[in-house]
Amino acid sequence: FPADCDSLSALSADATAVARGTCHGIRQVACDSLIGVDLASTVLERGVCHAAQGANCSTIPTAAIRTVCEQSPQLSIKASDTVMTCTQQAIPPRLLIKDDMATAPVETAIRLNDMSVAMVVDKNADGTTDDLGAPGCLSGDAASNSDCVLHRMCLDLNLVSSMSLVSDTGGVCEAGVSGLQTDIQEIQLLNRQQGVICSGTLSNDAAGLANTAANDDTVSQISDNINIYTPPTCINGLTVGGFVSFKNPKLISVETDGNTEFQDYLGITGDMQ
Repeated sequence: FPADCDSLSALSADATAVARGTCHGIRQVACDSLIGVDLASTVLERGVCHAAQGANCSTIPTAAIRTVCEQSPQLSIKASDTVMTCTQQAIPPRLLIKDDMATAPVETAIRLNDMSVAMVVDKNADGTTDDLGAPGCLSGDAASNSDCVLHRMCLDLNLVSSMSLVSDTGGVCEAGVSGLQTDIQEIQLLNRQQGVICSGTLSNDAAGLANTAANDDTVSQISDNINIYTPPTCINGLTVGGFVSFKNPKLISVETDGNTEFQDYLGITGDMQ
């Protein structure tokens, strides 16, 4: 909402009054001080404002305002409430191998399909939420002291990455044992059918919301955390218990099904003595 709630306008006088009343209610103004463009708008603004603040409508002395309040969503949202961007990945990530044979690392992508993203109002101010399926804040179903969701959608993301063998694993692997390291370069938002999410339709501004969510710090942390919390995978056993010497290991991609756009396996080659 804008800083000046009275700057809001909609397609009709009634819709404008509802928008302004909701905005004023969330900003915790004195609802009975609101003045609309006419008497009907004043009644609408005040009633919707009271409902947005979660007021006990039955205590409102003016019958018309009381009726509007009773018929409007009890939002209980304050402008001072913190809005969090939360993500959840129910479908396991998929590793795609798309190697450029001319480069040393093996180019890959980690695909996050149907990652749930929710803009959650943290009503209880604990900085966390356990349920991205919480009631919608604007539906009136949310409890006054429980988190609610302003908006939810799904993103399809590729984490553009590369994989390589490193000898310096920071002590993760035994001395002389190489590690398979994943490095994330960028986040790629996949273009899907606009207006479609996991469980229903999206608002008219689907593209803008998707790009905003994809560039949010919470989503960016996913790639950072993969780099930070995924240590090198130690390549043990190449010496067959010490019977042979395996030197100069190199990571390669292997294509088996005739589709050269993507490869199917990772392999390791080197000098065996």
